[in-house]
Amino acid sequence: MVKLFISKKIYGLEDEPSSPANFFFVKNGTVAEIGYCKNVESIKGRADEVINFGNRVVVPGFIDAHTHLLQTGLTEIDTDLSEAKSISDVLSILSEDRKKGREDGYLRAYNLEIENIKEERYPTPFELDRVSKEFPIYVKTRDSHSCTVNTKAKGLTGKKENILRGSDFEDVSLFFHKLLSKEKKIDAYRIGAELAAKNGVTTLHTLIGRDEPEDEELKILMEIMDDLKVDVVPYYQSRNIKLVKRFDLKGIGGCLLIDGSISSRTAGLFAPYRDERRNKGMLYFRRKELDRFIAQANGENLQVAMHAIGDRAIEQLLSVYETVLKKNPREDHRHRIEHCELLNDNQIERMARLGICPSMQPAFDFYWGGKGGLYERRLGVKRAKKLNPLKKIINKGLKIAGGSDSPITPLNPLLGIHAAVNHNNKESRLDVGDGLRMFTTYSAYACFREDNVGKLGTGYKADFAVLSEDPFDIPKEQIKDVKIEKVYKEGIRI
Repeated sequence: MVKLFISKKIYGLEDEPSSPANFFFVKNGTVAEIGYCKNVESIKGRADEVINFGNRVVVPGFIDAHTHLLQTGLTEIDTDLSEAKSISDVLSILSEDRKKGREDGYLRAYNLEIENIKEERYPTPFELDRVSKEFPIYVKTRDSHSCTVNTKAKGLTGKKENILRGSDFEDVSLFFHKLLSKEKKIDAYRIGAELAAKNGVTTLHTLIGRDEPEDEELKILMEIMDDLKVDVVPYYQSRNIKLVKRFDLKGIGGCLLIDGSISSRTAGLFAPYRDERRNKGMLYFRRKELDRFIAQANGENLQVAMHAIGDRAIEQLLSVYETVLKKNPREDHRHRIEHCELLNDNQIERMARLGICPSMQPAFDFYWGGKGGLYERRLGVKRAKKLNPLKKIINKGLKIAGGSDSPITPLNPLLGIHAAVNHNNKESRLDVGDGLRMFTTYSAYACFREDNVGKLGTGYKADFAVLSEDPFDIPKEQIKDVKIEKVYKEGIRI
């Protein structure tokens, strides 16, 4: 069956915005022909079905290069604290889900934004005990790098501190992760994929699993992957090279942590935090340990992806990449740095020379950048302006893969594009074309799929989104308000 799709403007992302198409044919789920025709009536006879979107705009299906799909779905299922403005709000929202806690035997809550809480602090274990003392309660911050728990959970995990960061946070997160049933994980994957499709995403890179032998997250995802609404590219957050090879994955890692986050003051910095003068953050790996893992993965022809936010963490990871690739050069490794927020010109030059793929989340700047924002409070004005230097990186010829880090920021590529184009630092702003490419062609490149997704071209999958307005024509401040009206996967509406 041959379908003909017609629209006023179709951006295949080849030479936009100067030459948009207005039609494309789809056969067997792929684009058979795309182009511009003055009289589209003359070609309708070549199709079995004609779909006309009128004055709407068509773009390739979006690709989110950094999501936590399981956690995204769990955020929809479990308790969401994003609207909490006080400790009282936190306790009230948790109390509403007390019945769920009794049924599950635990209560997990996400998206606590300390900066939005009137008291500017975490709830204490004793305050959480007012919700329940009978089952463990886990409250995680929005950045997913710190948490607090009730007294029951402290006893079960053997932790003494009230606020848990670094390895203590990872231990407690693992404890609560192990309480999840397989059925709940499957539901979360499906809910996350449906949310992605709703927002125009047709392919996503998901960072899953934990660096410990009993984790079954990858196995579960691989079992259900073909039934999900969108294509999923898994990055297993483990140093288990044998398992990754067994599942025939091209990449390993994801949010394997070199450091933490700016919000929780655990991102590894060369200079101390402005609001914690003795603190330079954390580095989670010893250099020899990192050298050994990346050398082994590189030797197995795997793409390595690791989380590094602060300049000290980026330096550690970049130096290891340099050492490993000098000893064992690879022409097209596409090793990644996830987040890659605070970096200097020298580091950008070296990334370009090595062929590193930066995987970045422009919506971070939308939420935490700008005057008086979290970045300024943590790092000061001078360093805050250097964060997420998108334009400098693009100008060096690097392809930035765009992501959301969902559920940290919404799984919404149009918000990411808006943030890239309207960056709080004018010198870091991208044009609309590069903003779109971050979430299409560049993200396809970052996972070795640039030959079949990320564009609307002959031989590519017919994955696309229909937009209410043309992001090239409207004021750039309105891009986040563009609506996703329809989404198609391999020529079929989803």
